[in-house]
Amino acid sequence: MAEGRLFGVSVGPGDPELLTLKALRVLQEADVVAYPCTERGTSTALGIAAEHVAGKPQLRCLVPMTRDDRALARAHAKAADDICARLSQGLDVAYLCLGDASVYASFGYLRDEVRKRGYQTETIPGVTSFCAAAARLQQPLCEDDGRLVIASARDERLDEVLDLTATKVLMKPERSLQSVREALGKRNLLDATHTMTRCGYDDEQIQEGVPADASDYFSLVIVDGAPHAPHPPAYAQAPHRTSDAMIEQA
Repeated sequence: MAEGRLFGVSVGPGDPELLTLKALRVLQEADVVAYPCTERGTSTALGIAAEHVAGKPQLRCLVPMTRDDRALARAHAKAADDICARLSQGLDVAYLCLGDASVYASFGYLRDEVRKRGYQTETIPGVTSFCAAAARLQQPLCEDDGRLVIASARDERLDEVLDLTATKVLMKPERSLQSVREALGKRNLLDATHTMTRCGYDDEQIQEGVPADASDYFSLVIVDGAPHAPHPPAYAQAPHRTSDAMIEQA
């Protein structure tokens, strides 16, 4: 019996209409749908793809909200055990990945575990949160010979990143908002900055600068590296679609 294959299927940042045609095909053809979930059992990725995987066998893979490397390694190993058990039966498994599976995603660790055990894997790319945010802002991320830098807001080299002549995308800023705000303020960059929270959801928020209070886990900061001609904030009226089937993740 042929062994199954693991697919890391990127489902985009939140709006179900941002699923790619290839992602939909793989989800429809997969025998099992696996998805990351928190300790409380919630999964944003599953909420995005819910209407396309209804009725399929599903496999919950716990991804604890921690930075403890040992705890994360145990969780990835357990998920690999469960997935490989299905692959050994000849079943194809589609693992749902929020945003794009190659950008600050847990799928890479799981994929490596599965590949070490001799199984084949494939990654299906998707729309990133920062591309969706730039589209909502109607703001290009880079043009001509401009540069785009994507970094974690938790990076100890944040000052080095902010000093670059480039558009900066700061991911995972929710625990570092105050330091990010101060660093941007020192460089007079707050006027060139937008903070996007829960892009594509009903409660989406777009704020100029960086908010002083705590932000959501699903947030990012975009610092425009090449100011453009002034234009009205059309993003405030731009329509977007969300699904009632979305599952909120803490």
